[in-house]
Amino acid sequence: TGVVPPPGFTGIAPKPGEGGTWTGPNLTPAMVKEAVISLRQAFASQNGTLPKKMKEAEEKERRNGKDESKDEPPCLYKVLEIPRKSSEDAIKKAYRKLVLLWHPDKHPTDREEADDKIRKINAAYETLGNPVKREGYDQMLEAIERKKRNARLDTTFIQPRMSIPKEFMLCPLGHPD
Repeated sequence: TGVVPPPGFTGIAPKPGEGGTWTGPNLTPAMVKEAVISLRQAFASQNGTLPKKMKEAEEKERRNGKDESKDEPPCLYKVLEIPRKSSEDAIKKAYRKLVLLWHPDKHPTDREEADDKIRKINAAYETLGNPVKREGYDQMLEAIERKKRNARLDTTFIQPRMSIPKEFMLCPLGHPD
């Protein structure tokens, strides 16, 4: 059927309660994951689709994997489908359009997906709709972009609040002169 089990996998394991021990090859989690993926692909190719529980498990695995952004926050501008330099009116207009489009009552078959989309849209609007929060978010995005470019801020112009005398810094603490 095209399903390739991991090397050394026989598919035979002791039944629960029989008291036997596993004497088969040492399977790594990566080998098991590869076998499960190949089984899912074979099942999908035979039946044309995956059962709902398998789809939910894959979606959960994908969310937990977080391979997409490597600890980066989601781009709220992409969630609202607007350019970064949009005005407040454009943000409000995009928010209202997407809320109407993804309202859970309009998606009775995919209610979970619609709920998830609405949560993301509301969170994006909560941040981008408030000018103070939006400014902080934009500064965070700029900092992330600088980090990607390995650029550092110029801090040579920053002066200390007070000047500590050199004599004080050279005197060891706890020892009288």
